[in-house]
Amino acid sequence: MADHPGLAVVSLDAWGDHGTWAGRRGFDSIVQAAVGISHLYGSTGGDGQWRPGALPVQVLDYATGLGMSAAAVALVAARARGLSGSAHLSLARTALELMRLPGPPPGTEPVVLEPVLRGCRSDYGDLIFVPPPLLINGLQLEYRWPPPRYGSAALVWGGSDRVD
Repeated sequence: MADHPGLAVVSLDAWGDHGTWAGRRGFDSIVQAAVGISHLYGSTGGDGQWRPGALPVQVLDYATGLGMSAAAVALVAARARGLSGSAHLSLARTALELMRLPGPPPGTEPVVLEPVLRGCRSDYGDLIFVPPPLLINGLQLEYRWPPPRYGSAALVWGGSDRVD
């Protein structure tokens, strides 16, 4: 940082940069298991055996990625004020912060949202998919129909240069 005072650095690891597990590799599901999320979401199956659970998404990856984006924006904004710095995030720390959040009130039934699925025919058969999770002016964003045949669409860079 001394050689590049305006540099904004954001780094990531699984376990943090201090402690026994610092420097070890890991990924979302492994961190979920190690910090107790798998235990919290575990359940007993139809055979009476308890099994560890998992969150339905890689929430540590998503939340830490959002944190990294926010840190990068904050560092770039600080640079405009003559400041520089760095941010270090870890999946384990994200898990800790998420687990510190209050849970639902006692007696609250979990809400299970079923995905809205769409379908269409394609050159490869029937496609079933979840639509884009975006709204523009209150309208659902949609994919282009029909989907192009793989390899048939021209590659376009910047909207003007055609590469075939």
